[in-house]
Amino acid sequence: MKNLILIVLIVISNCCFTQEKAISPNPELIHITETMPEYPGGSIEMIKFIQTNVEYPDSARDAEIQGKVYVTFVIDTIGKIDDVSILKGVHPLLDKEAIRVIKKMPSWKPGTQKGKPVRVKYNLPINFKLD
Repeated sequence: MKNLILIVLIVISNCCFTQEKAISPNPELIHITETMPEYPGGSIEMIKFIQTNVEYPDSARDAEIQGKVYVTFVIDTIGKIDDVSILKGVHPLLDKEAIRVIKKMPSWKPGTQKGKPVRVKYNLPINFKLD
């Protein structure tokens, strides 16, 4: 049940959350590109990676802390993850775990604009839910 909820929320939020249509004020950082960055193997593999690598902090579990952490990061021109931060947090314990997991991700296929790789800002929700 936990996995199904996490999968549904990530897929739905992933499709809807990065909706900014304009290029950001920093011309080297784009929010929507002709070709968006892609996790190796696609969304399903990204979900599996998150499920496998998230370690619910014991003290957060004991205190029954749960919620959705929104993480923002940049996928650079070679697919590396950079500038990871919390867009909207729940609790420092869960926020820290979400950042740890994102930083642990393998390189992505970078986004492109006019056929050239570009830096893309990406937002991803991670749902921490106790059974």
